[in-house]
Amino acid sequence: MSPGNPPWYEIDEDGEIMILEVPARLKTHPEVIRRGFELEPATPCKIGVVYRTSVLKEPLYYIKILDTDTDEAAVFQRLSHYCRDPRNHTIPGELTPPDAGHPLLITPSLSHFETLALAGSDSRLHRTLSMFLQLMEGYNSAQKLLIAQDICLGNVVAAHWGTHHYPGVKPGKVYFIDFGSSLQLPLGPGQQHAITLPPEPVPPRVRHHNL
Repeated sequence: MSPGNPPWYEIDEDGEIMILEVPARLKTHPEVIRRGFELEPATPCKIGVVYRTSVLKEPLYYIKILDTDTDEAAVFQRLSHYCRDPRNHTIPGELTPPDAGHPLLITPSLSHFETLALAGSDSRLHRTLSMFLQLMEGYNSAQKLLIAQDICLGNVVAAHWGTHHYPGVKPGKVYFIDFGSSLQLPLGPGQQHAITLPPEPVPPRVRHHNL
């Protein structure tokens, strides 16, 4: 692991990790200070890696401390070039400038994927089918760019129809987040050699059989 990569922790006087504290290194990051972000204490989205701005100051954003040993920044930049394509479902966001300290990814705070099925004026079945069609559109869009994405429910968010705070975010649209395990592949389907897959985000279900 390269020095300076997450997780970033605060350590108490006994040497214990203070998991509910926002790391001082993040609070004093030049880009966090420049944008006037106030980070939410006690509710890290991923301890040592992802934090959210304070609910007392809207609009809300997520701030991810990027691991420079992964392809995440390059993958996000590449996908972001195609954000105007309606079939692209990469969440709009910003990478901090190269001269602004350790790289961060700043993205809108949207809702969980499942909650979109409970809102809107059309039938729930129609919304559900639409959501899964969007998932396939986004996945196919990344594949055309020879990018292998890690897709699970935790890596998908949705913009409610009332969402209007964020430039580039379309209400009713599904977006992919978290590209830390994504890979840029040199060859296409049928030509790409085998790759090492990341760990499963959800452990396989253990089945018990009565003998």
